[in-house]
Amino acid sequence: MNSGQIDQFPSVGKLLLLTGSACAVAFLYIVGAVLPAEFNRDPLGIGKATGLSDLYSPGPEQLVIEEGSVGYLPESTTPYAQHSFTIELAPNGDAHLPSSLEFKLELNSGSAMVYSWQVNGLTDPTRLFAEFHGETYDASGNLIVGHYGEDRTLQDAGVLVAPFDGVHGWYWRNDAETAVTIELTTAGFYRLVPAGNMGNEAGIAPN
Repeated sequence: MNSGQIDQFPSVGKLLLLTGSACAVAFLYIVGAVLPAEFNRDPLGIGKATGLSDLYSPGPEQLVIEEGSVGYLPESTTPYAQHSFTIELAPNGDAHLPSSLEFKLELNSGSAMVYSWQVNGLTDPTRLFAEFHGETYDASGNLIVGHYGEDRTLQDAGVLVAPFDGVHGWYWRNDAETAVTIELTTAGFYRLVPAGNMGNEAGIAPN
């Protein structure tokens, strides 16, 4: 390099002055703009004078969850319940014992139930048919059915939020030549269906 090029670099004093000026500007920006707008702190009064403090004030658009919106369940009038059930299904073709049955619980619209079930005595999932649905009657006495899913599987678990007042639960059918046992656990805001009523014609009782 020649001496002319060296003379183009600023002196140490000038560098310190530039650095100090940049720090001062950054400090004023943080104290005067960021603190009033983001944290409602206005030590210099700049936020109030410029209106930046108003940015911190919560407005109607910040209310993102309201009563009745997705993710909110209203308070249930049904007491919390928790049960386990053992349900036996006879081999397919048994003339004396049922190889299929329905078992449901009574839920009000909007009430939630957590459930889990698994099959013992069977290794082939294609030999057990399961359907999850709900039933109720309208004012004219017509049957209304809500289908939630069906599959051939040996286990299932999930959460149901009842879409209507009625009974909600399962239909299981054993297509195997051996007896099977279904272990079901439930928890939530539901009522047991008395034996012989719609949803519990088989008279299943909790363990």
